[in-house]
Amino acid sequence: MNMNKTLFAKGKRGLIYRIKWKGKDAVVKIKNPESAALSRIANEGYYLELLNQYGIGPRMFYFNDEMVAMEFIDGVLIESFVKECCDKIIIKKAIIEILKQCYTLDYLHINKAEMHHPVKHIIVRKNKPVLIDFERCRKSIKVKNVTQFCQFITSSRFSSLLKEKKIIIEKEELIRLSQEYSRAPTKENFERIKNLI
Repeated sequence: MNMNKTLFAKGKRGLIYRIKWKGKDAVVKIKNPESAALSRIANEGYYLELLNQYGIGPRMFYFNDEMVAMEFIDGVLIESFVKECCDKIIIKKAIIEILKQCYTLDYLHINKAEMHHPVKHIIVRKNKPVLIDFERCRKSIKVKNVTQFCQFITSSRFSSLLKEKKIIIEKEELIRLSQEYSRAPTKENFERIKNLI
């Protein structure tokens, strides 16, 4: 393992470094010394290890209370992906895949907490979206991942990007279906949302 590291990104709660982990491109996240948040790194490692079993998140290599090492996702952020992609079918498939991952999180009663504005929390690699940053995950009876992502889809900024690609999503209908899902987060209600995309 080569721990020669280069600062890659700085967040409110963590510092992210590019490294080589057993010959693989990886990142390691450590606590930002300026952050007062407690146990966020260990929390991310715990949930990433769990969610990897469901095909969600970067592959986690190792974690402890001080650091989490995971696969480096080489791709583009969700908004850039929509701007750059010329195929609206590929864009729709990516959005549906994100919704499916959100539904899995809801099914597991895990709130990711940032899906209403996930512009820095979804990286698209080879047309496949990968959710990142699980520091704030927590168990909850009231799940919100699908409904929050529906809010994002219907936001003026993102819906404008979709319209530029000739993707029109019926905002009022999506809001209505999202509200139904919020009241009863069943597979049937989720399928109605998915089929609207």
